[in-house]
Amino acid sequence: MHLKEQFEQTYIRDIVDRNNIQRIDVLDSIVNMLASSVGSLTNPKKLYNTFVSNGEKELLVNTVNTNIKFIEDTFIVNKSNRYDIKGKKIYSNIFKILFY
Repeated sequence: MHLKEQFEQTYIRDIVDRNNIQRIDVLDSIVNMLASSVGSLTNPKKLYNTFVSNGEKELLVNTVNTNIKFIEDTFIVNKSNRYDIKGKKIYSNIFKILFY
């Protein structure tokens, strides 16, 4: 319980205050989804579809992507993009999230 309070006071409040986020519930859900899929390939569209399947109708894919960027900017997570060895290109929309 104490660690959760510390996390919310230190990181979540920092993200909300710095970026003027109105939907804290969405930010919290994104953090939880990223934490539950650590090391797995994911993308903003996949996370967005999870919100839609849970009945969220006012959310945009861009909002999910922006919130991921805000979380990444606080150095809580590191986004590792997928690299295609044969095609020698980086897929920017498919990535793994690793927490520090």
